[in-house]
Amino acid sequence: MKKIYVSALALSLMSGLAVAQTAPTTPQSSTEPKTNSDMPPPAAQTPPAPIPSAAPRVLSSAPAQSMSVTNWYKQSVYDQTSASVGQIMDVLLDQDGKATALVVGVGGFLGMGEHNVAVPFNAVKSTMRDGKAYLTISSTKDQLKSSPGLRYDNNAATWVADTATTTAPAKSISK
Repeated sequence: MKKIYVSALALSLMSGLAVAQTAPTTPQSSTEPKTNSDMPPPAAQTPPAPIPSAAPRVLSSAPAQSMSVTNWYKQSVYDQTSASVGQIMDVLLDQDGKATALVVGVGGFLGMGEHNVAVPFNAVKSTMRDGKAYLTISSTKDQLKSSPGLRYDNNAATWVADTATTTAPAKSISK
């Protein structure tokens, strides 16, 4: 019994497809010849997409003296006394792809209370220590914390001034 139902269902589906594939016909006299005015207009043709004039250049090796961004991004930064100052949160590039600034996250714990500041790329020096990049800056943690802060604006996809985190110099409290 199941075979009959399955066969009937398959037959009805196929006949529906066959009906859908038939083109509607219009009655036309067999004595009238077809003319261009009787033919439907040709479909608009879109021109093919332009072929790029040159494929991007591919390098066979890394350029001499180049450094990987992994030597900078999410790496710790230390002051001149080897005290931790913060961590590189972002590497900022200009239109030509040249690194121009680094965003350093100063202070905070697990991302809470962190103060992000931008420093010129050349303000952070990289040396190798134990086979790893070791980043140093001449500023202290307190100097960076008192600098104007930045926050990342997801809508603008860029770093903007963070007026809420701009800190004033600490005041002494007297009792």
